Amino acid sequence: MSSQIVILGYHRSGTSALSQNCQAAGLFLGDTLLGAKPSNPFGHFEDKDFFQVNEAILQTNLARWDMPHDLVPVIRPEIRKVAMELVSRRNAQHDLWGFKDPRTCILLDFWHSLLPDPKYLVCLRHYTTCVDSIVRRHVLDIYSRQQLGLDQSVAQYPLDYNGVCANWCVYMANLLTFLETRDADRMVVRIDKMPKNISIIAEMNDAFGVDLDPIPLSQTFRPEVFQGKEIDDLPLDPAVKETADKLWARLDTHISLQ
Repeated sequence: MSSQIVILGYHRSGTSALSQNCQAAGLFLGDTLLGAKPSNPFGHFEDKDFFQVNEAILQTNLARWDMPHDLVPVIRPEIRKVAMELVSRRNAQHDLWGFKDPRTCILLDFWHSLLPDPKYLVCLRHYTTCVDSIVRRHVLDIYSRQQLGLDQSVAQYPLDYNGVCANWCVYMANLLTFLETRDADRMVVRIDKMPKNISIIAEMNDAFGVDLDPIPLSQTFRPEVFQGKEIDDLPLDPAVKETADKLWARLDTHISLQ
C-alpha cells in the first residue's frame, strides 16, 4: 500500500523550505510545481494539481485563502471525483509520495478521508512572523506588478495585520482540532528553531517508518533569509492577539522537534 506525507503549515511558516528539503531527500511532490516568486525565490514546492483542487473548493464555497472566518466546506461531487482520481494515480505511481499546500490546513478532514495511509509533517512558525511576512509579501507583490506593468487586481484585496492574524487563527484552530481529535501519524516541528546540522528527514524516517535520504536541513535551508525572531510590537487588536496567543500555546504542546 502506498503511503503519503502531507506537509502542513500556515502560509510563510516554512513549509516551502521543509518541502524543498523533503524533495531533495527523495520524496515525490509532483511533476508540475508552482514556480518561484520574488517573495519565495526557491519556489513553493506545491503540486499544481492539489493546489487547483483546494482552490476549486474555496471558490465554490465563495471563500479565499485569506478568509478571516471559519469554513465548513461543501464539496461538490465533481471536485471529490477529481481529487479521488488524483490520489489514485499517485498511489499507483509511487510507494511514497507527498504534497504541500497551506490551504490543506482548512480542508484536512476532506483530504484525510481520501488518503489510505497519510503521515502529517506539520511545520510551525510563531504567528507574529507569519503575519508580518504575509503583509510585507503583499506589498512586494503590488510593487513588483507595478514595475512590470502587470494586472493590479491584487491591490483590490488589502491585507492588514488583524485580518491576516485572524486568518492564521482560522487555519491553526482547524489544524489544532485535527491534532487533538484524529489518531493519525504526525510529526510537528518548529523550523525557525531548528539547529543547522539537524536532519528532520532522519527524524521523520524514524517517526513514519519511511526510508528517505537523511540529508541535514542545512543542505537546502538558508536561515539568513528566514526571520525566526518573534515580533513583540506587531500592531494587533488585543482580542485578536489574545486568541492567537492561546492557539499558539496549545500548538506548542504538540511540537515534537525544535
